[in-house]
Amino acid sequence: MEAKGGRLLNHDGGVEDNLGLLAGLVGQAELAVFPVTCVSHEASLHLKRYCEAQAKPFHPVRSASLAGFLHVVEQYQDAST
Repeated sequence: MEAKGGRLLNHDGGVEDNLGLLAGLVGQAELAVFPVTCVSHEASLHLKRYCEAQAKPFHPVRSASLAGFLHVVEQYQDAST
């Protein structure tokens, strides 16, 4: 990811990381990707609100797989170029 100019910012959806940190992470992000099977409903709603308020795209993925994550990131990169 870094080799292509990207950086991964991570939040665990409120398990150990405070949900209040999400707003700051969204502010640093170009894109938010989250697995719907692993994140709490509360964290998902917070993320959606923060992304909408900051005009950031967000994409839920079906599972926490690397393939799902890469698919979304590649689509975003293709659309950005």
